[in-house]
Amino acid sequence: MGYRDPVIPYVSYHYSFNDDPECMRPNQRAAKIILGALSFRKMVADGSLEPEKTKDALLCSHSYNFMFNACRIPDKPSDYCRTMSYSHETIVVMRNSQLFLFDFAPRGVQPTMEEIEEVLDRIVHVADSNAAVPVGILTADERDSWTDNRALLRQASPDNARILDEIESSAFIVSLEKDLPVTREEFSHAIWHGNGRNRWFDKPGQFVITDNNRAGFNGEHSMMDGTPTLRLVEYVIGYKPTADQLQPAATTTRQKGAVPFRKLTFVTPPAVVSAVKKAEAVFDSAIAKQHLKVLNFAAYGKEEIKRLGCSPDAFIQMVIQLAYTRLHKTARPTYESSMTRKFLHGRTETCRSVTNESVAWCRAMADASVSNSERVRLF
Repeated sequence: MGYRDPVIPYVSYHYSFNDDPECMRPNQRAAKIILGALSFRKMVADGSLEPEKTKDALLCSHSYNFMFNACRIPDKPSDYCRTMSYSHETIVVMRNSQLFLFDFAPRGVQPTMEEIEEVLDRIVHVADSNAAVPVGILTADERDSWTDNRALLRQASPDNARILDEIESSAFIVSLEKDLPVTREEFSHAIWHGNGRNRWFDKPGQFVITDNNRAGFNGEHSMMDGTPTLRLVEYVIGYKPTADQLQPAATTTRQKGAVPFRKLTFVTPPAVVSAVKKAEAVFDSAIAKQHLKVLNFAAYGKEEIKRLGCSPDAFIQMVIQLAYTRLHKTARPTYESSMTRKFLHGRTETCRSVTNESVAWCRAMADASVSNSERVRLF
């Protein structure tokens, strides 16, 4: 939380989902994702989610407290995490740099998939017919600047303070993007950060759906690591809506437009507009420096590596070390995460896998005079 560089691209991470053949429209897919996320949230909220475990121990579930209805808050000298009650049954939808909020349990009844899709359609219609100052880009600024500008927003209007509270207390964000990514690189960039204007990067979880029906998840890293959110997204991807979620009960009569939503419109005096422009420049500059290339390697996978008597994780660590050594002609400590969730409030810690032995193997791979049998022995 004391790290002061922008969370995007330096902290946040993303997952890109496979295509869903059951969903023909982006808002249909978004509605299905929402239902899956709400189902998972319910298990977290009522305590019915089974704890993860290894072969011999349960793993600490403390991180799940920060998955929903939570938000990173900028502050000096260090940010903090604000968690809110699960009684806040709202979702924030972002489209065209605008924010909207809807209640996913109006009158205690959860909308069907069709009703959620319909409210998303109405939100897109309103958003695409209007424009707004992209206040969300402020969350992509340096943390000290965002701290100052968040205070500036709150001071500009009581409405701004209320809107910030509503965003921060919402269950999660759904970002409906106009992007049409085709290549793997375009897809990764679209889910990871987009143009930065249609996100709220302080939220622990943002589900992203593009206009060509592709989807993914963007996570803020400070309070959760990848294993809890990976469990969430795998559940969401595999979720099958129940019959009641697909079709209202026979005793329920609902009219089109039954799920209301509200547009969250910030008051943006000149000082806020100026701050937004500066944040846009910071974001655009940082993203322009990122080089991303996706390799879809299909020659073999973890099962073949295990068959050869090697840990897949160790194998990949050595691949990274070899690639770096070939590129830079020297070895460096390689990042490796070590899980500590067997302990109370444990998450991960960093360990470094480089050793004298790994360096010797990398050098042998670069030396044409070394035989393959010797390289195998060193490995």
